[in-house]
Amino acid sequence: MSFIRLILILTIFFLVTLILIIFQFISVALNIKPGFIPHHYHKFVIRLISLKVIKYGKCTSEKPLLIVSNHISWLDILVISSSLKVSFIAKREVKDWPFFGLLAKLQRTVFIERSIKDLIAQKKIMASRLLVGDNLLLFPEGTSSDGKKVLPFKSSLFSLAELNQADYQITIQPITIAYTGVNGLPAGLSERPLFAWFGEMSLISHILNLLLAGPAESVIIFHEPQTIGTFNSRKELSEHCEEVISNGLSKAISGRLE
Repeated sequence: MSFIRLILILTIFFLVTLILIIFQFISVALNIKPGFIPHHYHKFVIRLISLKVIKYGKCTSEKPLLIVSNHISWLDILVISSSLKVSFIAKREVKDWPFFGLLAKLQRTVFIERSIKDLIAQKKIMASRLLVGDNLLLFPEGTSSDGKKVLPFKSSLFSLAELNQADYQITIQPITIAYTGVNGLPAGLSERPLFAWFGEMSLISHILNLLLAGPAESVIIFHEPQTIGTFNSRKELSEHCEEVISNGLSKAISGRLE
């Protein structure tokens, strides 16, 4: 991608984003289809940056719905939110990020603290969001990875799945995110740093390097939905989701998806 095209993309991105921030603020304040703008906004962004999203399977229509996914990069937000209407569950620090923290708040992200005391109160907030029909997405790894493998899931984050009552049960939808190509070629080990954002990487330089690399390809795999009633504990549910998501990632990056 030429430097001139990069400047054009960034200019269009910021102009459209600033306009839609106003409309989304009104939408959230009045509670009028607050998921509509983020979903279509992210569809626009992936087209703008030439990120192709290939889907395998489909998301369940069951409600209440908690989606769990591996986490590789800030790109995951674009891939997931362009594919379905969803709000994210994120660590408290994200709320204070310049610009991106504002976008997260306008997408009605649920920000969680790490302490057990705070998690108990926040679990009630998340449960109430699920029960009114919001789709919530959780990254059970707790951080982003290098994109080569799935990090161990934190089973404590699956405690929401235990909030089953006689008249409802929470459905868990595991999904896998993978980045599989760049400039029309399969992405190998040397291309992984283009997509994976983790450790002490600079966010701005990572965004610019990806945009300069050219058109990219990603995969989202919707696995079989589950409920905790199928398992003996939330730990078993967590282990199952980790296994199917990990297998999905291995197949995607090795080109073995059917």
